[in-house]
Amino acid sequence: NPGGGSDKPEQDKNAEAVLFVVEGEAELTLQGKKHTLKPGGYAFIPPGADWTLHNVSDAAVRFHWIRKHYQVVDGIPLPEAFVTNEQDVEPIPMPGTNGAWVTTRFVDMSDMRHDMHVNIVTF
Repeated sequence: NPGGGSDKPEQDKNAEAVLFVVEGEAELTLQGKKHTLKPGGYAFIPPGADWTLHNVSDAAVRFHWIRKHYQVVDGIPLPEAFVTNEQDVEPIPMPGTNGAWVTTRFVDMSDMRHDMHVNIVTF
């Protein structure tokens, strides 16, 4: 609701997260930089990142918060935090579907730093 949010949303330093806004507008401060997340807003938050999230609007904000314990692999660095919007990512048509199925991927599947992928599948 308006005025809601947290200055310490994540207490687990080993958790990575994705935020995906489906309704409303939130202010994310990630590694000291402020971002406005509107519908379609997507943020990848690596483990140990410093972040806050607040509703600074007059309406409710609805979002998906997907968390996972990050699997460290020797020799592979942590992925960097990033913020984008689904409208800025070109969906990929799935082979053999004549365009009836597309997938919006926010992370390159070959980037081994990412041990989870949150995608949007559209039929």
